[in-house]
Amino acid sequence: MEDLTITPDQPRPKKRPVGLLILFAVGGIAAMSVMVYFSQKSTFVDYNYTLLMTAKAMNVACPQQVDQITRLDSVTAKRDKIFTYHYTFFVNTAELDSAYCDRWRENVRANAKGHKDLEEFGKNGVTLVYKSHDENGNDLCELVLPPTDYYMVSR
Repeated sequence: MEDLTITPDQPRPKKRPVGLLILFAVGGIAAMSVMVYFSQKSTFVDYNYTLLMTAKAMNVACPQQVDQITRLDSVTAKRDKIFTYHYTFFVNTAELDSAYCDRWRENVRANAKGHKDLEEFGKNGVTLVYKSHDENGNDLCELVLPPTDYYMVSR
């Protein structure tokens, strides 16, 4: 049987932030539960208020380590139905190539597109924003997804 241990002089294999998939599932389910609850309380509830309450509920579990290099620090809701996810990436920024953010954006966009847990956001015209920074607070990547980029209208 082959020995799979890594010695200190061997480089560790790089891992992708696959935990984003898990985050979408867990975060989306939590968000949906809160949104449905507040939507059913009153037909007069403004959806911006629903987003604010969703952010408040999700932030109770933050910060949340998504994977080895990604942590969800918080979520915020702003007027005009904007819901923002704030991440910290624990990476050596000197080693990031110029395509890192492009790959990250495509990964997030692909995971969000048609995602069942984001359906209520899409139906209600919510723009999703994903922001990331390094451990020192330096901005790294940002992605803005209007509902037309992630929500598929059922026919």
